[in-house]
Amino acid sequence: MPTFSDNERIHIRAALINTAGRLFVQQGLKKTSLEELTAAVGIAKSSFYSFFTSKEELYLELLMLERPAAEASLLPLLAISGDTAAGIAAFCAPPSVISMLARSLSA
Repeated sequence: MPTFSDNERIHIRAALINTAGRLFVQQGLKKTSLEELTAAVGIAKSSFYSFFTSKEELYLELLMLERPAAEASLLPLLAISGDTAAGIAAFCAPPSVISMLARSLSA
């Protein structure tokens, strides 16, 4: 397995996250292969494991990165609607990032 410099590791990790975000929304978590992810980034499949232990860990990383934006968009919806259930329903409605990521789990 190749050794990556710190700068390469930062670049590759960011590229994996960006690529995964796009592919997970387009194809879903299950249908996105490690081969697709790593080929798009230009690393060997085995090198993926230097960055993440699994696709699921990468998916969780995406969710954690989206959390601040999700919270920022949810809180105003809750305040406007005055109804928690209605606010959450509006938050999860397409085309929100959360709705796209949630759909990617079942695709």
